[in-house]
Amino acid sequence: MTFAGINYLAVVAAAVAAWLAGAVWYGLLAPAGTPAPVVGKLNAAVNARLKTAEMQASLAKLSLDARPMTPEQFGTVLVEDMRIWGALAQQTGIKLE
Repeated sequence: MTFAGINYLAVVAAAVAAWLAGAVWYGLLAPAGTPAPVVGKLNAAVNARLKTAEMQASLAKLSLDARPMTPEQFGTVLVEDMRIWGALAQQTGIKLE
C-alpha cells in the first residue's frame, strides 16, 4: 500500500524486522578518545555486575535480560542499528529537527 509516495508496507516490514532483532537495548558509552585500558576496565566491571544473580533477578522483574559483551561487539550492535534505522528514515523521509 502506498500513500503520498510512501510504501507503508515496506516501512512496517522494516520496523517489525528491527523490533524482532531486539531494537530496544541499553548500553554504556564513553567519550571518544577514552584510553583502551579505561574502557576495558569499565567493560569488565559492568559485565561482572550484569552476570551476578542479584542483577539477573532485578532485570528479570523488568522483563529484561543482560547481554554482556565486549566493546567491539557493542560497536557492531550500534553500527547495525544505525544501518536499520537509517534505512527506515530514508524510506520514510524522516528528518532530524
